Amino acid sequence: MSTDFILDNNTYDISLTNAGDIAKSTDNDTIINGVVRRIATPTVGYARMVRIANTVNLLDTTYGTEFVDYLSAPINELTPLISIINQAASLDGRMTILNTNITPTSSPNTVAVNVTFNTPYSQNQSIILSN
Repeated sequence: MSTDFILDNNTYDISLTNAGDIAKSTDNDTIINGVVRRIATPTVGYARMVRIANTVNLLDTTYGTEFVDYLSAPINELTPLISIINQAASLDGRMTILNTNITPTSSPNTVAVNVTFNTPYSQNQSIILSN
């Protein structure tokens, strides 16, 4: 995951390296992190905010998805989860989902998600998410 950092009126995404150091995220990482963050954020009570000096600006008061809400109930149908992932990617506009596979795991209400996608910086890339 990464977080937004504003310096000199430019917004950067920063993340931690494996060594625990702060690093600037690449353009591709920025897209992926933004979509994953949106998917993993519940819709209730959250908004995307940016702090500039002593001011906080709300960027998106409908931030998040129903992904977490859906997983808190017994999973009978996986199609809504695929729709949620595709919708989160479409809100960014720079990611095109090619394929989404969701596999239930042995733990209740737990799934493994494999998403294959294109961005302007990467073609046919896959990430695996699990809750």
